[in-house]
Amino acid sequence: MAGSSTALVPDSGSAWPWMRDLTLVGGASGVGAPFAAMVMTGIIHESWAWSYLTAAGVAGLATGALLGALTPRFISWRLGRAPRAFFIAAGLAVGAVWGGIVGALAGVTVAPVGFMVAFSAVLAAPVGALQLGWFWLTAAQKRVRRRPVGASLAAAVVAAPALGSIVGWWLTSH
Repeated sequence: MAGSSTALVPDSGSAWPWMRDLTLVGGASGVGAPFAAMVMTGIIHESWAWSYLTAAGVAGLATGALLGALTPRFISWRLGRAPRAFFIAAGLAVGAVWGGIVGALAGVTVAPVGFMVAFSAVLAAPVGALQLGWFWLTAAQKRVRRRPVGASLAAAVVAAPALGSIVGWWLTSH
């Protein structure tokens, strides 16, 4: 198969490393991205800001652990049978859903129904897509080759506030 991932040998292995890593990425993204956006837009001083950040962090941690638990099964099921483009697209799509869920859960702390839930989900979806889109593929490739993923994990944690800053910049410039 031209362009497929056949060079990578499936290694379903333990879910624990995935759970650990995606919990960290989820928590860092859940707090770091909205914190940076809130600072840039000046809404960090709103009365609801800290409850929102707490909820986003907890939602990122919990959903990251769940996603990590499911990842080895998905990788062993698709790895070697799908082109890399599939993994990129899947990472972006699943990441967008992941970010949207985290954003919606955090938005509920501000207004249980309505604008803030949807607004928060829409802003968090691209952050989740970018975070999972690159980290997941990179980590999967490193894991099946038995290489450390620490540098990729550190980059994902550092990227969270940077992605939030881009969202904050976009909000303040439009």
